Amino acid sequence: MPTEAYDQGLDPAVMIDALVRTPTPGLRIEEIGRVAQVGAGIAIVSGLVRAVSDEMLEFASGVRGLVLDLEPGRLGVALLGPPELVRMGEDVRRTRKVLSVPVGEALL
Repeated sequence: MPTEAYDQGLDPAVMIDALVRTPTPGLRIEEIGRVAQVGAGIAIVSGLVRAVSDEMLEFASGVRGLVLDLEPGRLGVALLGPPELVRMGEDVRRTRKVLSVPVGEALL
């Protein structure tokens, strides 16, 4: 369809806008960063510019982490699993979920 529209002389900006606004079932955009450094249960992660404080992250190794320190260009992440499983250069994905603890009568 995009090439047909282009062949008909439609403005490429209009075509791109239409493609972006058209929902694509099953399409999921992920933010992926990389581990720059690991040590003492803390990982320094780069590339996740939209991460927020207290957000849970998931490392490629399966270990989860909690964003504690937000600095320009890097995050300080507390590892919530075995730190020896996390390696430099490993992919890290945002979960878009902030750490929460359920509270109820059973907890009290």
